[in-house]
Amino acid sequence: DQWYDEVYDFRGGFAAVKSDEKWNFINQKGQLINNQWYDEVGSFYEGFAKVKLNGKWRFINQKGQLINNQCYDVVGDFHEGFAAVKSGGQWNFINQKGQLIKDQWYDWLYDFHEGFAAVKLKRQWNFINQEGQIISDQWYDWVEDFREGVARVKSDEEWRFINQKGQPINNQWYYKAYDFSGGFAKVELDGKWYKLDTSGRLHNINENKKYINMKQIIRLTE
Repeated sequence: DQWYDEVYDFRGGFAAVKSDEKWNFINQKGQLINNQWYDEVGSFYEGFAKVKLNGKWRFINQKGQLINNQCYDVVGDFHEGFAAVKSGGQWNFINQKGQLIKDQWYDWLYDFHEGFAAVKLKRQWNFINQEGQIISDQWYDWVEDFREGVARVKSDEEWRFINQKGQPINNQWYYKAYDFSGGFAKVELDGKWYKLDTSGRLHNINENKKYINMKQIIRLTE
């Protein structure tokens, strides 16, 4: 029987184990995934795990094989088929074959959500699709993830919503706005609160009811 200095819980069929300050993975039979030991490892997400050796990060699959020959300074986990990677101070995504989504690198980015990822370039934000294409010529001061097919975007301290083609769902900007949930988003316009549907139509709500979401309020005031 093999004993280890430290073990993590199983995730994706494998558990990280530590021995003599190095890390590897075992499967559910207790077998090592490969003979290579690493300085650091992550957990398996969507069939892949990040591993660090000699100061650089790479990815292995469930057979313990490297998915490409590239090394990165920082990496995220796979999410919706893509993982964020950082090299030379810039960020990009790779797919599950280890290929870059596009040759364009960004100053910052966030994981894919509903098929789109927020990317930052020269202090402005936009979205890319799963082909790595920018969805709109319009860039924003800040963006939130797509929810129910619509994303909340900010410019000059006001908010609006765009669809998956990057088009505004209406021509209105709002002082405050919250993400869609159950087909509606709460928005403030001229000091009054309304319900906004995904087609961009406003609906009256009971003015005695207040919509309070502390997490969103914190983000709005940051």
